[in-house]
Amino acid sequence: RLGITGNGAACLEGSFLILFAKANFGFIGSQRRIISWMTSNSKKRYEQFLKQYPTLTQRVPKSLIASYLGVSRETLSRLSS
Repeated sequence: RLGITGNGAACLEGSFLILFAKANFGFIGSQRRIISWMTSNSKKRYEQFLKQYPTLTQRVPKSLIASYLGVSRETLSRLSS
């Protein structure tokens, strides 16, 4: 408990739970992405990305999207055309 009493302990526990949930969500997301790399071709991964994050293609550089999908920038250009 770190010697915190009253509302401070509840706040600390709540903060820990939020951090744990975010870490767990990130881990699950990365596991899904790895499975997608192993089971889907690049076209399917790109289609899934567009479905899951429809507005990111206008806000994020294509090089980062390509890296996220595990393809080259040139491959992403072919997929998006």
